[in-house]
Amino acid sequence: PRARCRVIRMGVQCPDPLPGPTTRENNSPLRIICAANLVAVKGHRYLLDAIHIVSDAGCNIQLSLAGDGNLRSILGEQAVELGISDRVRFLGHLAHSDLLDLYRKREFDAFVLPSVDLGNGEHEGVPVSLMEAMAYAIPAIATRTGSIEELIPRTLGVTVPDKNAKSLAQAIETLATNEMLRQRIALEQRHIAEQWSVTKVASDLLAEIHGRASMAPVA
Repeated sequence: PRARCRVIRMGVQCPDPLPGPTTRENNSPLRIICAANLVAVKGHRYLLDAIHIVSDAGCNIQLSLAGDGNLRSILGEQAVELGISDRVRFLGHLAHSDLLDLYRKREFDAFVLPSVDLGNGEHEGVPVSLMEAMAYAIPAIATRTGSIEELIPRTLGVTVPDKNAKSLAQAIETLATNEMLRQRIALEQRHIAEQWSVTKVASDLLAEIHGRASMAPVA
């Protein structure tokens, strides 16, 4: 019965204390991180196209790609062909602790996950990488694929259609040019991440267990 069903999501470890968003100086680059395996479903090709668009529009952007995969050489060639190789850093595979350490050191101003739906059920669920970035008050842009909108509501204005470099570029340009909005989104998304924290998830699970135990018939 529907009334007996509960959804308890997987949680992530939130930092303690919770950090605030980074503060950018005038004309400083928007430092973007994308932490994802370099495979087709992650949509990196559209992110590189978007970086090319916003760079041509005059935005100062730096993109770091954390991850490895079979598209590494292809994406490197694409960056060269687009003339943005000086704006893109391939960090390779990072240990999870090293990635979170970069977040703690406030090395990034935004997170972008340009995932795509490849059909046949090959798409995102609710990415842990998004939850973790949001928990560190790194405002995240993502595509409307899989279950991402369970995490980031469309009303925040930072989810875009997949396979659409122009829409992705517009969202990036907005964060690059509107500092107050970037910081507000960072704080709103951090609040969302708190609701997905492993502490809250464990508490919700225990409450369900205790509640059902108290309803069990006495033998």
